[in-house]
Amino acid sequence: MNGIDIHGWSALTRLLLRTSRLTLTLWPLLIGVLAFVTARSVSGLYDTPEKRALYAQTVTGSAVQAAFNGRAYDVTGVGGIAVYELGFYSLLVFPAIAVHMAVHLTRSQEDAGRLDILTASRLGRTAPLAAAFALLAAALGGTGVLTWAGLTAAGLPAVGSAWFAAATVASMAFFAALGVVAAQVAQDARGAHGLGGAQQRRHHRDGLGVMAGLYLVRAAVDGRGWNATWVSPSGWFPETRPFGDTASWPLVAYAAGALALAALAAVLNVRRDLGAGLVVPRPGPPRGAAALGTPFGLTWRLNRGALLAWMVGIAVWEGIFGSLTREMRAMIERNPGLREYFGVTGSPDDLMTSMAALMGALLAAGVGIQVVGRLAGEEIASRAAVVMAAPVSRVRWWAGAVGVALTQAGVVALVGGVALGVGAWMSTGDAAYLRRAPAWALAYLPAVALVTAAAAVVAATRPRWHAAGWAVFGWVLTVAMLAGTLRMSPALRGTSPQEHVGRIPAEPLDVAGVVIMAAVSVALLAASAALFRRRDLAA
Repeated sequence: MNGIDIHGWSALTRLLLRTSRLTLTLWPLLIGVLAFVTARSVSGLYDTPEKRALYAQTVTGSAVQAAFNGRAYDVTGVGGIAVYELGFYSLLVFPAIAVHMAVHLTRSQEDAGRLDILTASRLGRTAPLAAAFALLAAALGGTGVLTWAGLTAAGLPAVGSAWFAAATVASMAFFAALGVVAAQVAQDARGAHGLGGAQQRRHHRDGLGVMAGLYLVRAAVDGRGWNATWVSPSGWFPETRPFGDTASWPLVAYAAGALALAALAAVLNVRRDLGAGLVVPRPGPPRGAAALGTPFGLTWRLNRGALLAWMVGIAVWEGIFGSLTREMRAMIERNPGLREYFGVTGSPDDLMTSMAALMGALLAAGVGIQVVGRLAGEEIASRAAVVMAAPVSRVRWWAGAVGVALTQAGVVALVGGVALGVGAWMSTGDAAYLRRAPAWALAYLPAVALVTAAAAVVAATRPRWHAAGWAVFGWVLTVAMLAGTLRMSPALRGTSPQEHVGRIPAEPLDVAGVVIMAAVSVALLAASAALFRRRDLAA
């Protein structure tokens, strides 16, 4: 059928629920737990009016806080502080989860070949899409309930908690619909997720790419204090002001946008063939380069497009935050007491640049994890077995592929350092940043290598568990963003590799920590090669 036909959607919904129940329950549960833990910690950390007043004085007008967490509203109360501490997650991480769930329920099912079998029966053309939307609605509804329950269990007012939960659901619904649209446009799930190949990257943006772009637009607007929060959907979320003078227009805007994107996805769905995307990658050259005959060259080619996207993304990210250096300096100079609050002992510029350098290292680690995941995917799809049918040993193939992960992570880190230096130089006029910022990025490479090596060990042990590498990434991100708020112990903070580098340039480089991490990384990489060599290939 050529039109909208959802016949059989209920049976398909039950089937998808059975095969995707872990994804649909784990993410809402984690979001609810994070809301509870954050609100509970904030209640104990800012338990007096004086502490809350100091917090409000600190974050209000802070360029770095506004860029990362959005605009601060009603931060003189525990509820407003808890919402603001969750700002980075609400504006970037939760939308990314929504995109992931949307692509998993749509394009990933096509790539796995499940819909080919199901649509051969009496199943409407758009029934899979209707089933995906139904499950997304259920998952987001559960997210809202668990978020509200977590905040109220921590002692926050029920009404304000309900507003925050509603804003979370509305924002995630918008970005989930965006993910479904990306699933119709992209050639495969990897492209829709933001892990597409080079040819696809030349033709379109995927869901995560658009989402990250919207976040960066908001970061620039909020960091510079421009009166244009309406420009980016990422900027709508804080405007709900859950624990203050609440506003409903962001919820209406999110709902209208989600409905429009859902309608667009339905139209696009009936205009494409099953298993195909609206944007078809162009054919490759008739003859491959000689480098494709090596494991390193082949893996590099498979991840070349994703590398380009990461490079552009981190350059924009670090450039924006580097350009806010002068604003942060002026804020600290106006209020010298903020030096002690933020722990700044050197130049006022160190607060912005150290946070930007840390986030650049996190993004570089994400590159390494992504390449390792692609490596596991090649094995699961049996394409690695074809390569190793030639005179290529397992260790050589593994070493070449993991070498690409480390190299591309290093390239992205260096690009981020250069962009940070350029942004800080243009902001302050100090050309020394052009030399110092790349050095800061390189100092984090042992930590980046350690995270990548840990992901490699997981993939070498069991390739279908490669997503556990992103769990490591999520933990490192949580330590970086919420360690103080959650009152993590030094031992718990020490589980994050980035903590053993030192918050350079605000803190001196921990040479011993860097050397130890480099040694551990080498040991883990060697162990991953040994594990891969000793087991059977996955099929």
